[in-house]
Amino acid sequence: QDECASGANDCDRNARCIDTDDGYLCACRNGYLDQSSDLVNKPGRICVAERDECKDGTHKCSPNAICTDTVQGYVCRCKQDLLILTNPQ
Repeated sequence: QDECASGANDCDRNARCIDTDDGYLCACRNGYLDQSSDLVNKPGRICVAERDECKDGTHKCSPNAICTDTVQGYVCRCKQDLLILTNPQ
């Protein structure tokens, strides 16, 4: 039975279904992160659109920092020749 063709699968709507001899696999499409609770045995059940806070301007980096996008969010790094002063005197 082809669970992908019949629709008898629980893949996220932003995942592709891959038919296998033993059943099926789900894989999040490009541009989506897999947030499924069991990534090893049941991937592609919860696919969330990737977000680039650095590009969309929602980051909270200082104007003197460079924003770098990461899988989990973003990282702020001081621009060259700048230091973070936590207790200036």
